[in-house]
Amino acid sequence: MEARSLTQLTTVPVTQRVALIAEGLDLIAEQVTTLHGDLRHLIEVGRRRSAAVVDGLAQEEAAKPLILLDVVRMGWRDQALVQRQLRRFYDHLARGIYARVVDVRPADLAEVRRLWTTSWPRMSGSGRRPDAVMTTPRCGRPWSSS
Repeated sequence: MEARSLTQLTTVPVTQRVALIAEGLDLIAEQVTTLHGDLRHLIEVGRRRSAAVVDGLAQEEAAKPLILLDVVRMGWRDQALVQRQLRRFYDHLARGIYARVVDVRPADLAEVRRLWTTSWPRMSGSGRRPDAVMTTPRCGRPWSSS
């Protein structure tokens, strides 16, 4: 199994895409496991600043499967939407939002927006709205705030 660019995903037949994503999920899981091991080691040897950096990286890596699962759930009909979601895989802010949202399990986009402005001030200063980063998996449209 080897790491591949997500751009290759859209060049294979639809029937093979889920299998490729499953391979990618395994690679991501290995990477996150390795990063967590590195994190533990850095903490043990007292390198807290380095540990904080590795922790942030591990959290972003752990968000990647959520982005890919949203691609699978949204389907393949709207290629522009699929491409937009796949770009989030490489977007630090998008991965950060996914990582934080999974921890709080919001009921809807309105709750994500409240968190965006109250609990995540450094991220909200980016000028990007959370609904511009997160898309509903079933229909590919931005989450409803109602």
